Amino acid sequence: MYNILQKIKSGAFIGIGIGIGLCMSYAFAVTVGTLNTFSSGETVSSSLINANFNTLKTAIESLNTETQTALQTVAICYTSDNGQSIPTNAYTIVKFEDKDYDTHNAYDTSTGIWTCPQTGYYIISAQVLFQSSGTNHRHMRIYKNNIVVSSGNALTASVSSSNQGYAELQDELYLSNGDQITIQVHQDSGAALGLIVASEHNVLRIRKVDYSL
Repeated sequence: MYNILQKIKSGAFIGIGIGIGLCMSYAFAVTVGTLNTFSSGETVSSSLINANFNTLKTAIESLNTETQTALQTVAICYTSDNGQSIPTNAYTIVKFEDKDYDTHNAYDTSTGIWTCPQTGYYIISAQVLFQSSGTNHRHMRIYKNNIVVSSGNALTASVSSSNQGYAELQDELYLSNGDQITIQVHQDSGAALGLIVASEHNVLRIRKVDYSL
């Protein structure tokens, strides 16, 4: 009987050790609660062993939940065809009012603000096409929390007044949950200039990049 109890106790300790090892290998993603410890020769009760396994079970379940969340797709695509007016010499938030898809409904069409729902790396791409004007430049920036984090080339308009000027930009950024992203454009034609009324030319796409593989 003594030998049987020793084997049971040994097996319990091994099981606890394996559980601890599994959780420690994922320490970056989960925190293990307080475990009961035992001294050599101490009588071990089943309630204390069960309590340890319950603690480990809770930690592993938490890890599974966090992993599933991290692997969720985050993606949006919005367009605009309302001919938004962009004033001269002032960076202005572009409001893409038409939703193609938005996995987390994180883009506010009334403000032009996209709020990041999950921490990670994101590819952000945007383009707009201005109405005809041959004067000066068109420019686009990405703002994170009202701070410029990416800036495109200043495109020079043609001397022809029939020219329609693109402003476009793509970049990959590391974002934290809750960060706010806006796309802002600038033009210095000397007067307000509208975006062309065609959704295929005014597009915002954001997608989370999965680097887990």
